Amino acid sequence: MEENGHESKRLKLSQEVEPVAVVDLTPNSPPTTTTPKLPVCQFGDKCYRRNPAHLTEFFHPLLDKIYTAMSKSGNFFSLPTGFDKPGVERATVLEQIQILKDAKQKANSSDDKALSSSSWSSSLSDIREERKRKFLESRQEQGQSSKASPSSLPVKITTSRKSILDRWEESRPYNYFLTKVAAIRPEADPVLSASFKDLFDPSLGEISAVAHINFMIDPEWLMEQVHGQPGLQEKPTRIIFDGVAKDMQGLAEAYPWVKVFGVKSPFPFGHHHTKMSLVQYTDLSMRFLIYTANLIESDWENRTQGIWISPRCPKMPVSSSSSDGDSSTKFRSDMIQYLSTYPVQATRAWIDIIKGVDCSEIKVYLIASAPVTANSGTSGFQWGSCKMEKVLKSVVDEETDPSWPLVIQCSSIGTLGKGLGDWVESELGTAFAGKDRVQKGPIHLIYPSYPNVKASFEGLHGGGCLPYSASTHKKQTWLDKYLCQWKADRSGRSRAVPHIKSYFRMSPESGVRKLAWFLLTSANLSKAAWGKLNKTRDRLSVMSWEAGVLFVPQIMVSQNHFRIDTDSSSSGSNSSPPPPPFPLHVDIPVVKYGKDDPPWFFEILQALISQSSS
Repeated sequence: MEENGHESKRLKLSQEVEPVAVVDLTPNSPPTTTTPKLPVCQFGDKCYRRNPAHLTEFFHPLLDKIYTAMSKSGNFFSLPTGFDKPGVERATVLEQIQILKDAKQKANSSDDKALSSSSWSSSLSDIREERKRKFLESRQEQGQSSKASPSSLPVKITTSRKSILDRWEESRPYNYFLTKVAAIRPEADPVLSASFKDLFDPSLGEISAVAHINFMIDPEWLMEQVHGQPGLQEKPTRIIFDGVAKDMQGLAEAYPWVKVFGVKSPFPFGHHHTKMSLVQYTDLSMRFLIYTANLIESDWENRTQGIWISPRCPKMPVSSSSSDGDSSTKFRSDMIQYLSTYPVQATRAWIDIIKGVDCSEIKVYLIASAPVTANSGTSGFQWGSCKMEKVLKSVVDEETDPSWPLVIQCSSIGTLGKGLGDWVESELGTAFAGKDRVQKGPIHLIYPSYPNVKASFEGLHGGGCLPYSASTHKKQTWLDKYLCQWKADRSGRSRAVPHIKSYFRMSPESGVRKLAWFLLTSANLSKAAWGKLNKTRDRLSVMSWEAGVLFVPQIMVSQNHFRIDTDSSSSGSNSSPPPPPFPLHVDIPVVKYGKDDPPWFFEILQALISQSSS
């Protein structure tokens, strides 16, 4: 398969398995089991929640029929023939079925009577308690093993008792966070972190409108997390996701103030993979939130994700000209250009809002991709790797040694060719080399190994967000010598599987550790995300929507490099202290795979599901 299929694979692990059981799944067919007297889930057949509590508190008629059919056949791996649940992946339904199966077995082991709603809740509560027990054990281990010295921490230890606004102030000038991890006690978290709810906390401003632009969205979880909370109910909300609008029609019907827009790439291996939210406040100011997590529960629980929270951009005076209010990085104009690639109806209102706010305090570059085939000299030629090349050529200092290593850290890998020189080095490396034009230093690829995932807070199930395929790897085993372990003790995230994507150039292992630049992005290592040039390098083809922010030291801290360690010998001017170290989330130097360490492949999880269902 070309590209990664991005994360689309992560919830399609069993899609190609031949279904076996047969059952009538028509809407009017009678119930096949004695069902508890529970309220029917408002999202009906489109619900894809995998929260045990939700599956016991609400009744799902179609799911109940599927479970009955699978019980009769004895096959809990393959879905019944005739299965049709719009907008819900097969693997998601299999997870729902497995939760129900575990609950029923646990309840039946202690009582042969039919399950009542209370016994369902009790048995699933036991499942949740078992998960909590494992998390508590992980926390205890975390407290004992992750005692990094203060000098090695990128930022000082913080706690969640501070408001998100206080933490945002503390995060200056980078405004870069990791997501909170459920298995890490807040007081033991060595970095500034935020939950999804934090991003919409009243301390940041009183919200008047929101837009969520993402790949995967669990509508019920989203509404529970944010839009069901006081202060956000009935606030105009637009949701743009990878799919078709009818897949989430139930959301718009249940919440009239929500408008849903599905978008699809015109290219077969392209996706709408961007992850961001736009927030307008009642004083007509706004913020941009760019992150790496899908809007699904698991992405915000025990995984490593990155978040950038922009400064609050105030409304400009009516007398301002259209050229006023942009930043030195042209963030506002680049964001408008990016949003203009969507169907006009979906983003027109937000483009108008953005045109009217002052973004001059924003000091990051927007590095985005959009589906396009464009010639050199046109606006479409400024997406993906071409945009990175343009920015790095213009601002990154020539003092950066071309031998500095390039580090790529991702959660999926596409089809890259027969060798490093086919695309990674010749196109991506060249673009990321900036003024040097040639990638002369080594390239390190951080992608979790099988042992990394096995040791994670979620165990092997943590690999559900890592859709790299063994069949793809067989075509590019040359990658093995570039692969590096996921190791993030400095941020306390070594056991939180990384769904974050980052790219950076760092100084060699000897001497003071520095970064030439740092990119946080939704883009994995793939041609679909970054684009592919033709042989004459004057025609670019990009398949997916992506978005990220580039941190450049010359713009952000008025220095040639970011320092990483607090004990660095770097210093500021005589009149001012040095800027804080950049909060790099991974450990350096990087650690190569062991001789017998395989990468994590999504087929491992597929086999695990098959084994547990047999």
